[in-house]
Amino acid sequence: CMSIPLFVGESHSTRFNNFVEGVNLLEKAMAGCNKMIIYLEQITGLYGSKVKADLIEDIIKRYSESRGKMFRLEKSWKKFKEAYPEGKLSATPTALYH
Repeated sequence: CMSIPLFVGESHSTRFNNFVEGVNLLEKAMAGCNKMIIYLEQITGLYGSKVKADLIEDIIKRYSESRGKMFRLEKSWKKFKEAYPEGKLSATPTALYH
């Protein structure tokens, strides 16, 4: 749970020097979301009415949405990497304004 935002932050920094490793860290963050969803579902199954089901469902929804955002971020990074293999925009600053 606590490692998810750390993996996201580290992946963002790492991707500039080692793109593959940056994506792998983002994958670890998504896997962390998957694990938390499984743990929360297991809590609901084990404890039933002893836990607030609506709260657990809300938390599961938030992890699922976060995972989806990370997935779209990864797709965006890959699309940028394909367009700019060197990792830099080829346009000069003046060309951006014309």
